[in-house]
Amino acid sequence: LLLADSALTLADVAKTERLDELEFYFPVGELQVATLKNILTIALPDNDGWQFIREAVTQLSLADLRGFMKGFVDLIFRHEGKFYVVDYKSNWLGDQPEDYEQSNLYQAMAGSHYYLQFLIYCVALHRYLRQRLGEENYNWDDDVGGVLYLFLRGMEPDSDNFNGVFF
Repeated sequence: LLLADSALTLADVAKTERLDELEFYFPVGELQVATLKNILTIALPDNDGWQFIREAVTQLSLADLRGFMKGFVDLIFRHEGKFYVVDYKSNWLGDQPEDYEQSNLYQAMAGSHYYLQFLIYCVALHRYLRQRLGEENYNWDDDVGGVLYLFLRGMEPDSDNFNGVFF
């Protein structure tokens, strides 16, 4: 993986710089799906493969939500002072390395609504960092580097391509 212009492997991340299977549980006062769809339509990028995700948002059909959100983030790690969310995916997108190129990853992210999952994980990380670092010492833009979805079947060791890595 290349992050912040430096080569990185997860094996290089010290145990003290990672949280495996971070459990989260937070209240959701009232989430109206129509409002969520409007916000995402405005906020999502309008370039590259994001058109697949933007289309998936228009087809999102969930019941309005009130209650609690509970789950687990596969991995959160810190690299060069920034925190990253990692989710491992074992989706089969095909037998060839090119089946895991970026355009296909965008389609997989859209088709399974993983973009919504990573936004939930971002809320969990935000709440965690705000609590652990304190509001005065925490700023999302300064402290968070991004989200990585690792489609394991498409990743190639010792390769310079980013097949299988959605960032």
